[in-house]
Amino acid sequence: MSLVSVNGVPANTLTSRFSTTKPSNENSRFVRFIHRVDDRQLCREIMVTNPFSAKRKTSDRKRLWETIARNLMKINSPKFKTSLSERAVRERYMRIAQRFKTKMNEEIKASRISPAQSELDVLLEELTEREEMAEEERFQQGKKSEKDQEKAKDI
Repeated sequence: MSLVSVNGVPANTLTSRFSTTKPSNENSRFVRFIHRVDDRQLCREIMVTNPFSAKRKTSDRKRLWETIARNLMKINSPKFKTSLSERAVRERYMRIAQRFKTKMNEEIKASRISPAQSELDVLLEELTEREEMAEEERFQQGKKSEKDQEKAKDI
């Protein structure tokens, strides 16, 4: 039995453009948070470390996210990947926080009452409030420094 070839390429080397499999080297960079337990543990660790205390896109903030990743890898139950990166942790938090905000907005619009919240929802609500407060404080400090600079120019 011979393999059919397409345009001179043997059929066993052809791959479908709709293939859902990924090369093994790409899989190694993806982190799977499978259960809500993982998300709860992630949120608890973020609450303790509070990466929002540092300015966005700074090495201090990156170091805090790395601390969170290291602490999650030390936990035995649920067990996280040993190659957990700060980027994966940060992106997972951003994803679940965005989902939470969308869900809460939809529920409030639909029912006009506050919906019942799970532990994860409470943690996410607290974290989003912390993040917003930290951004507001930095914004206010930026305004203060601008005013101080204007006063210095006037003098």
